[in-house]
Amino acid sequence: MRSEQSGENQERESLTSSILSSMELKTTEELEEIWRRNNRTEWTNDAFDVVRKILLERTKAVPEQAEPIITITEIPGLQDMILEWLRGHIRGVLVALITLLLIASVGVILYSESQVLPSLPSLPRTLEKFRPSAQNWQPDAYLTNVSYGIAGREASQVLAEYHSVNAPNEILFLKLGRSGIINISALEEPSSSSGAQQTINEHDWTIDAQEALKIFARDKEVETCLLKPSGATIDLSLNRVFTDDAAWVLEIIDCPSRDFLLYIDAKIGQRVDP
Repeated sequence: MRSEQSGENQERESLTSSILSSMELKTTEELEEIWRRNNRTEWTNDAFDVVRKILLERTKAVPEQAEPIITITEIPGLQDMILEWLRGHIRGVLVALITLLLIASVGVILYSESQVLPSLPSLPRTLEKFRPSAQNWQPDAYLTNVSYGIAGREASQVLAEYHSVNAPNEILFLKLGRSGIINISALEEPSSSSGAQQTINEHDWTIDAQEALKIFARDKEVETCLLKPSGATIDLSLNRVFTDDAAWVLEIIDCPSRDFLLYIDAKIGQRVDP
């Protein structure tokens, strides 16, 4: 045991002597620079002890040191140990991270696809687009019905029906498709009825189309049909054909569970029976 300690001491003294010889060859400015930088990666603690000793002998003082620069290479074998660990585990870590990212991405996609109701154009903005065409047809044109045909994640078209006292035997249909183009068609009606009792005025409703769809979707069976149409025919319309007050009407045909024909009051959103 003593011989081992004696050998270590001799080795350390030899190393210190070697460092001392090397440092004494440097100028005072070089030694001060080494001391100031305090790079513990480039120089050992023994080297700094030698530099301090020489500077005290030469200048009777040592300059202030910066914060020590230390890296893992200063710890013998640690860098190799870390690299070896990474080599053995990096593939597993990467696979786990990629798997988690894929699961998260799929989850976001599935959630977004399954939880978002179809998107419907705003009724006020749509009627504003229709108004010039309706008034060009007849200055006294009035709305009797507006219908959203729903396909997939959005409305495939919005169809508005207008009547006129001046043209009691005609009906004007305005259709707004996904392209944003308005199609105009007038239909001659053999009946003399103007349909005035079915007029829809701006003050007859306060609930917009998207909000109406959300109210209908509170029914879990309806929600299932809206979120996953699966070929079902879905139509949302605003009229007063079957109710005294203006109502939003949701009609769903060929939903996997059953068909629906539901009504809510267009002002307060409560379910009504025709």
